[in-house]
Amino acid sequence: MRAEVERPRPRPGESAAVVALRAWCRARTAIVPSGFTIQVQVLDPKAPSYRFDLEPPEVDDPEFAADKLSGLLGDLWLTEAQSEQGGWLFARLDAAGRTLRIDRWYDQVPDWWDNPVEERLDVHGLVRRLYDRGPEWQPSYLEKLYTTAR
Repeated sequence: MRAEVERPRPRPGESAAVVALRAWCRARTAIVPSGFTIQVQVLDPKAPSYRFDLEPPEVDDPEFAADKLSGLLGDLWLTEAQSEQGGWLFARLDAAGRTLRIDRWYDQVPDWWDNPVEERLDVHGLVRRLYDRGPEWQPSYLEKLYTTAR
């Protein structure tokens, strides 16, 4: 999965999930304009994880509470996973000033993800999700992953 080449994909459109996530990030970059990065992995939608390069500041507004981030990231993933391209496996969100840049990796484990893939990964579920993509969006390792998982 680390060696897979990402194919160019159209960027997902602006959605309510992106707008809500941008608002959460902006509440923090209003305090610290230099911003922060959120690294997300969703190899298994039942066990997604994320981490920060720098912990963003807390804000007083309960609408933007820290415990809302997990739900916002989940909403983003669910919204974007509806396309024939399927859901991304990793994303990196760079928030600075008033901007939010979201880069997505659909097929590969990016170089910046230095954690091992968790042992509790639902490989059968991952195989099903990758096969549900349109044929042109399936990674080259899918067959090997399928036969290894059996």
